[in-house]
Order: sequence, then C-alpha cells, then structure tokens
Amino acid sequence: MRIGSNIERQPGGMGAKLFFASGQAIANFNNRLNTVLGLVSAAFVLLIMFLIAIDVLGRYLFSSPLPGTYELGRAAMAGIVFFALAYTQLVGRHVMVETVVRYFPLRFRLMAEILVCLAGVFFFTVMAYWSWEDAMFAMATRKLTGGVLVIPIYPLKLFVTVSAGTITLQFLVSLGGILRQLFSPRKEVSTWT
Repeated sequence: MRIGSNIERQPGGMGAKLFFASGQAIANFNNRLNTVLGLVSAAFVLLIMFLIAIDVLGRYLFSSPLPGTYELGRAAMAGIVFFALAYTQLVGRHVMVETVVRYFPLRFRLMAEILVCLAGVFFFTVMAYWSWEDAMFAMATRKLTGGVLVIPIYPLKLFVTVSAGTITLQFLVSLGGILRQLFSPRKEVSTWT
C-alpha cells in the first residue's frame, strides 16, 4: 500500500497530508537511486568477471595476460561494495541478529529499529564527510594508483562519498517509515521503504 494512494485518510489535516506526500516522494526518489546504484554495482561485478576471465584465458592459452586487470579490479571494488550498501538496506537484506528481539512486543522492536537507523545515519554521515575530504585531498594532490594501469584515486573515493550519502538517505527514509508505523493509530501500516 502506497502512502500517496491514501493521502486523504491521513490524520492531521493538510499539513500532515503534505508531509506524508513529500515523504513518499523522497522515498520514491531514494528507491530509484538505490536501485540504479545496485545495478551499477552488479555491472561492475560482471565487468570484473569478464576481465578476469579474459586475463586468465590470455595468460594460459596465449601467454599474454590482459594488462591492467588487477588495477581495474581493485578500482571496481569500491563501486561493487559501496554502491550495493544502500540497495541492501533498501531491500532489508543486511545481517541482523533477531534471536532475542523477535520475542519482544512490536513497539520495542520498532524502538530498536529506530536506534539502528539513528546509528546508521550518524555513522554514514561521518563517513560521507571524511570520504569527501579524502577525495578532495586526492584530487588536489593528483593521487594515482600504482601498477601497469594508472588510475586517478579521487573518483574511487567519491564512490564512497556518494554511497555513504545514499545509505544515509536510506536510513532516514527507513526511520520515517518506522516512526510512521510507531505513531500510527492503525495496527498495520506500510512504511515508506
């Protein structure tokens, strides 16, 4: 059930309707962005898979490996790992230990999820800030990777910055959905995520 489809039934008048509609718009944008970044991460995996296969075939069949495979693989790892983080949070596939919490009442579980979201917002905001600083330093000093293929480092560090920003936004969207569920008068409420 989408929030936008039942705006007229939201309590609190026009202000609440506008708030929930804007929350849904942000959630929709965030979902599309994280899905695209997840697909980019998958594309990087395919690229590395093909590069390594070509490198191995070239090495063993023709005694001529593909130059730069190691460097490109290292560079793509930043996109593979960090672009997939927000998508993993979006689809709810991060590792969670629920052995004890699942027996608690719904309100307590929601409060625990709120704490997790707040911790995620704090951690990834700090990560976004410091990775931005690091990327700008790498760009100013023209830092490069070593090896056969020389690649500038700052775009790879910007991958981390963008990813930390998107997962921060995802945690905020999740937090909004949890708060909506926590304070809703109805038992079953869909969240924004």
